[in-house]
Amino acid sequence: LGRNISFSSPSGASEMIGLRIVSDDVTRADRALSEIAPTLALSTPVYTRVDDDVLIAATTSTYGDELSLASPRLSSLGAFKAVVSDHVAAASATFLNLQPIWEEWPSEGSPYEAFLRSLQAIGGQYLDKGSGNGAWSLRLLRA
Repeated sequence: LGRNISFSSPSGASEMIGLRIVSDDVTRADRALSEIAPTLALSTPVYTRVDDDVLIAATTSTYGDELSLASPRLSSLGAFKAVVSDHVAAASATFLNLQPIWEEWPSEGSPYEAFLRSLQAIGGQYLDKGSGNGAWSLRLLRA
């Protein structure tokens, strides 16, 4: 459905979530989202808008507007490059910035707190080698 699919939630705002899909067929992506959204059991409606080849969906129109603004590319972030080293050649890549999560979790005093807070990002990629073969990697970045 998309060349690039990004899911986001701003730090400290668990009620706000957003989705940004860059697609060659935005109408199809919008149709698929309209079928999936009712099954998500969200407490707020989903606001959508289409800008050229980009579908934006968010739980608030304000957050949707924010997602439509130009933002830095992930490839400019050091953490992204460290955990998804060959994103250009990858058939699929995943990246999660863990730093905002640690503002609310784990609770202080947890025996895993020091380790978890040392994690900065997690990323994975799949490189297609042809003929049904490929290579994948999963990486954790620690401080």
